[in-house]
Amino acid sequence: MKSSIYNNLNNPEKLEELYQSNPKRFEAAFRELSPYLTDKPGFDFWMARLDYQKTETPAEKERYRNSLWLLVLCSVFAIFLIRLPDIAGWKAEDFYPPNAPFIVFAAMTIYIFFDRKRWSKSRFGQVIVLLIVPAIYINLLPGYFNNDISRLIYIHSPVLLWGIFGWVYINFNRRDLSRRAVFIRANGDIIILTGLLLIAGGIMTGLTLGLFDVIHLNIKRFYLFNIVPAGLVSAPIVSLWVIRHHPTITNKLAPVIARIFTPLVFLSLLAYLVALPWAGPNLFSDREFLLLFNLMLLAVAAIIAFSISETKQKASRFNLYMLFGLTVMAGIANLMALVAIVHRISEYGITPNRFSVIAINILLFVHLIFIGRRLGQVIFHGKKVQVVEKAITSYLPVYLLWAGFVVFFFPIIFGAY
Repeated sequence: MKSSIYNNLNNPEKLEELYQSNPKRFEAAFRELSPYLTDKPGFDFWMARLDYQKTETPAEKERYRNSLWLLVLCSVFAIFLIRLPDIAGWKAEDFYPPNAPFIVFAAMTIYIFFDRKRWSKSRFGQVIVLLIVPAIYINLLPGYFNNDISRLIYIHSPVLLWGIFGWVYINFNRRDLSRRAVFIRANGDIIILTGLLLIAGGIMTGLTLGLFDVIHLNIKRFYLFNIVPAGLVSAPIVSLWVIRHHPTITNKLAPVIARIFTPLVFLSLLAYLVALPWAGPNLFSDREFLLLFNLMLLAVAAIIAFSISETKQKASRFNLYMLFGLTVMAGIANLMALVAIVHRISEYGITPNRFSVIAINILLFVHLIFIGRRLGQVIFHGKKVQVVEKAITSYLPVYLLWAGFVVFFFPIIFGAY
């Protein structure tokens, strides 16, 4: 029902037909999609129609209370895991690099699984196995691997955990690309809201420590070692709860942020590429600069995906041109990085890091070509923005497969490196 609604937002006759066929199912599906339809045509009409003389039922009140308890339990679970080194006497520097992403994604995945009207024990078993197996595997890796391999595994394992979280978020329907688009939008909302919560938490931390310092009570160590970690791991879970149960808080903010940041990132990347030939560091000789350059490319690609996911069906020409220009420049920068890493491989040989970097650059370059081509079709041939969304969402499994390859096969391929 949800995919049918999403694919027929511009077809009022079909929407009415769907509603008449099963009003209760239509309402449930429409409300679940509502956080991501606020800018779509007909949204206000359908919400007014579904809300007409509607009061919150006891069942809905109970579900809201249950979601709060679930939020508390998942937050407590994450806080317990983040304090495990202190409880068990483990070294923090050995525990957090491989396990910090697991703590956050496991809590969020469990929350989203149970925050549904229906769930099955068999599906829950699958989710638990998918979460635990990578965690056990990473923690049991032999210590003789060099730092490069361990670091690459720690970098790529969060991508796998993110994929598991996404699979649960889209209700295990991996073939529905529209649900993947909803998931990408949800990621943007979570990042924005988590950032706001962390900023507010930082302000509160400063005020709290300052107030206690005035009365000559030193709580800094207790606060920083107990309250701050709890807030850090709880913020993404709270953000997830907010976008699920109070979607209006973010569904207006995220598109505005996307429209503001797209031209800003475009101008920043343009200035960066223009200044690059005269800069001190050299892509071909400076390893650290090349790594930072690739991180910048990944960040730009993520911003492109987020901006497109927050774009209205009838997006402004200016915004589309900005996205197209940003995609083209990101592709040029990616090509420069590819040339640089090929040069380093030809000069110094293959290493786990270089193999990983060139592979992700190739994957990203191909994806940017797909996105740029679809954006060109939208701008110059009048196609709908949804074709760009499909170019983004259909490629996501490629990144997950690569992350899985690095995590599970790099130790075998480069184990004796």
